[in-house]
Amino acid sequence: MKKVLFITTRLFWPTDSGRKVSLYHYCKGLSEYCGHEVHIYSFTESGQSEKDLENHPDFITSVTLASSIKKTNKIKNLIGKSLFQGFPLQCSLYYSKSNVKRIRELCDKLNPDVIIVDMVRLAPYIKAFSDRSCVKILDMDDLLSLRYERQANSVNCGSNITGNYEIGSAGGKLLGNSRIKRMILRSESKRMRKAEIRYANLYDKTIFVSDRETDELNKMCGFEKAYTVRLGVDYDYYSAQPNACKEKGSLAFLGNMKVAANADSLIYIIKNILPKLDFDYKLHVVGAVTDDFAEKYGRNNIIFHGRVDDVREVIGGCEIFLSPIVYGTGIKTKILEAMAMGIPVITNSVGAEGIDGLNNVHFVVRDSADELAASVNEMTGREMTSMINAARELIRNKYTWNNIYADLKKVVDGDGDENNMADE
Repeated sequence: MKKVLFITTRLFWPTDSGRKVSLYHYCKGLSEYCGHEVHIYSFTESGQSEKDLENHPDFITSVTLASSIKKTNKIKNLIGKSLFQGFPLQCSLYYSKSNVKRIRELCDKLNPDVIIVDMVRLAPYIKAFSDRSCVKILDMDDLLSLRYERQANSVNCGSNITGNYEIGSAGGKLLGNSRIKRMILRSESKRMRKAEIRYANLYDKTIFVSDRETDELNKMCGFEKAYTVRLGVDYDYYSAQPNACKEKGSLAFLGNMKVAANADSLIYIIKNILPKLDFDYKLHVVGAVTDDFAEKYGRNNIIFHGRVDDVREVIGGCEIFLSPIVYGTGIKTKILEAMAMGIPVITNSVGAEGIDGLNNVHFVVRDSADELAASVNEMTGREMTSMINAARELIRNKYTWNNIYADLKKVVDGDGDENNMADE
């Protein structure tokens, strides 16, 4: 039995976001499919604390919380490391010497065989274990440099780029100022591109959820350094969605509104697509949202449900899952989930990117607001059984977690032994 230390950007329970779902199932696969002992060293996001450790999943052997990084330390890093040393902003906001020391001490205690680091923002912590003989894996998830480039070039780049980072009101105001936002994003894209190449070379392997980005990084590095471990969904759970009664003219959008890409995508829908619909619609928005955002964009026909315990109860009652993504990278878990639920999906090229589906067969892909609106008008009220069945078959065959655990095992263990498969 190998010991795996997974250094994560957040505690991933409850699984109320796409990234948390991925981390949850990656760790579950490492434990139950690969038969490894999994230990977590986790940073926290807003609202998470030591009390959350009591509810960690049974397949996690131990959880250690990272030292909190003071706002003054973050500002110092932004000036010293980002301004003068070229660190990406994310790396500066997450880095501290105290966590380097704590990770090193934990490695001495556990003596892990494999260390997996969650996303580029935590990649600099390789300083704590670079001299160890274990396998070092960087789970990049997607190419942030490409995401920032797309965000900078998007006409819908309206939301605060600081997201959930706690850097103080002054720092947040500076980084969220619309006058310098695009300049910061373009600068961050260049910094992140250099960091992605640099850290890919420092780690033994890197992981992406999409073949497109795996191929792109391997091309950037000049040799095979990246591997694809796709995202999955719990097909049995989502296909057994409890709300089978469809509300006429109902549309669904799913996403955490504190994430810029989700907020800007919804704003794009509200401003550019909904006015072109020729029927009485209701748009149901599911996901964490601030009161200010809900008050600004809520209407009688735009309902913000906030975070719900079971997304199937709301989304399962809608006719169409409307999810054009104005900028982003990787695979969108929300689209896989909607397909498993049997809700016809209308998205754009960015939303469909990385998913092995066919336009007009598994989902509908359109790239202009006029085309998206026309598709909604055309599909609402129609029988979409053929598309629903094709989408569900695709998810069942390619995007269930047990299929993906085999890819994870190949990367972590360096072999294709699939004899340890456990039922999900």
